[in-house]
This record gives sequence, C-alpha cells and structure tokens, in this order.
Amino acid sequence: EHMDASPWQTSLREFRLGRLAADQLVATAADTCERTEAFFYAGYAQKTQGNKRKAAEYFQAAINEKAYSYKEYAMARYFLAQ
Repeated sequence: EHMDASPWQTSLREFRLGRLAADQLVATAADTCERTEAFFYAGYAQKTQGNKRKAAEYFQAAINEKAYSYKEYAMARYFLAQ
C-alpha cells in the first residue's frame, strides 16, 4: 500500500485496479476537481469497453463540472467530439 497517498488517490487507484465501481468513485469525489476526474476516468473506462453511450454521459458530466484547467476536462471534450 502507498501510505502517503491521499484518500482520493487511493480511490483512483482502486478504480483503475477494478476494485471500485464507477458510481463508487464518483461518490467519493469531494469537490468539483475530483468529480471532473471521476467522471472522466469512468467515461474512459466505458469507452475502452466499447460502451460509447455511457462513456458520452460520463464525459458530459465531467465537462459540466467546468474545471476548465484540468486535463480531464479537455480530454472529455476531445473524446465527446469524436
């Protein structure tokens, strides 16, 4: 375990490892920035599984958080435009 990881970093790691569901990841997000990341990574996971409709919903949710400076905001816009 990474003892210096924040609770949010731990949640992201658990999601990437398949130990945390997307809705659980979103539920652990404490603010706009974390929700932007949660929605983007949930959308990206759906995209890689071929579920374009669900991916688009998550990407739109990430955009709706309006965390303009976050790379996840820009990437969500990019993937939604494809």
